[in-house]
Amino acid sequence: MQTKKTLRILVVIAAVVATILICRFVAQRSATPQPLAVEEVRKQLERVTPVGSSRTAVESYFDSQSIQHSYTDDSKFSNERRVELALIRSTSRSQLVRGDIQVRFQFDEFGRLLNYSIREVFTGP
Repeated sequence: MQTKKTLRILVVIAAVVATILICRFVAQRSATPQPLAVEEVRKQLERVTPVGSSRTAVESYFDSQSIQHSYTDDSKFSNERRVELALIRSTSRSQLVRGDIQVRFQFDEFGRLLNYSIREVFTGP
């Protein structure tokens, strides 16, 4: 008799724990945004900020999307002249790392977009 009662209690506890774990898993999956791929960002930038766009247009786009960005014009380093860097945060996530997408824009002396590069960067624990 005591064994049956203990077994029932264990079954109820196991069912409660399983329900909690399933609910947490479902909530986590629905709260996690869908991963944003580098190629999707590239297509959107080609459409919205094509080569030849003004620096003002590029910065306005980032501001409208709440994307962090900063401009540098360091004459000491030729590859850091007239560069706008943007970071789209948390575009992917796993148990160990967070993925962000970094965009680097290069402008000419008149403030027109010459080219840009896009890459995914990862941050670990």
